[in-house]
Amino acid sequence: MGNGLDPESESGPMVSAAHRSKIEAYVASAQEQGARLVAGGRRPDDPELQKGFFYRPTLFATATAR
Repeated sequence: MGNGLDPESESGPMVSAAHRSKIEAYVASAQEQGARLVAGGRRPDDPELQKGFFYRPTLFATATAR
């Protein structure tokens, strides 16, 4: 995870704070509906990523379609 223009980065930032907030709401909703968070589901801890709109790649298990 890093600068979207860096060829070494596999994942870049979201386009805006509003987009990241929307993703955070989706993650919270999934958990409230019983999906089990397996990985990610939060902002990164790396201080260098605090200035961008980063969010860790997220994986759920036991999710059902509604």
